[in-house]
Amino acid sequence: SEGEETFGFAQSYLDLCDVLSNLKEHEKTKDMKLYVIGHSWGGFATMNCPNPHNVDKIVAISGFISVEEIVNQYIPFFQMYQSTYILLGMIVQ
Repeated sequence: SEGEETFGFAQSYLDLCDVLSNLKEHEKTKDMKLYVIGHSWGGFATMNCPNPHNVDKIVAISGFISVEEIVNQYIPFFQMYQSTYILLGMIVQ
């Protein structure tokens, strides 16, 4: 959340996949159990984590599975208040 650059929801998923792949390939960690914990955006990554990495446990706190469902859930909210935002934008300008 506080990083300088974020490349969208997919980036957290890709980063997690890379980390898990590296852990399974590294000599010191390849035989260890893998536990993945994610909150919010990290919850999205953990719940979409592919199991070829043989993750043993996943904990998702306030996560979500589908970006599309989140967008569809909030579209009515934004449409309802769109005219208010436009009006406020004109007042601020």
